[in-house]
Amino acid sequence: KTAAFVLGTRKGDPNCGNQEIFAPSSSWMPVSFMRVNPILRWDYGHVWHFLRTFELLYCPLYDLGYTSLGKKSLTNPNPALLKRKYPVDSEHQSGSYWPAYMLSDWSLERAGRIAPPIKQVSGDSQSDSNTTNTVKSSESSSMQEKTKTAISNVQTAAMIIIGDEILNGFTSDVNLQVATKALSSIGVPLKKVCIVS
Repeated sequence: KTAAFVLGTRKGDPNCGNQEIFAPSSSWMPVSFMRVNPILRWDYGHVWHFLRTFELLYCPLYDLGYTSLGKKSLTNPNPALLKRKYPVDSEHQSGSYWPAYMLSDWSLERAGRIAPPIKQVSGDSQSDSNTTNTVKSSESSSMQEKTKTAISNVQTAAMIIIGDEILNGFTSDVNLQVATKALSSIGVPLKKVCIVS
């Protein structure tokens, strides 16, 4: 008889609910057992640190840019890991992805998941949905135009970080990561960084 199952459930997982490290099985299960969730409070990055530090095997889809796996028809590679050339636009996307452990914004872990289709109750709901989709499409086109304008005005960027605390090892720099993400989002590659006192 199985008394317990060790799972990979983490807080923030859609089906985690109120589970804790030790969580009894749900009442509707035909057999009672204990769920053991040893990584319940781990973040996405902790999981990858553990896997890579101990050189553990994992699903090869993670090396193809998938960061969260679900139903095949509702799972895509994570768009945040798409390899891009500069400037960023649809003509300069390589079509290949960085591996899952390269994801720097852990909150985007499920960005490759597609929401399942919502069943419509009445014809009026479909009309409202079409209107919403048209507005979203218009907003997306406007944002793309603004991005293209920004790209055409700026080709590359450089950054100077002034800080004795960083050079002396008293603190870690966070400006570089924030700046790189912001610049990358508008298609401007950061070409040079200098840290000076």
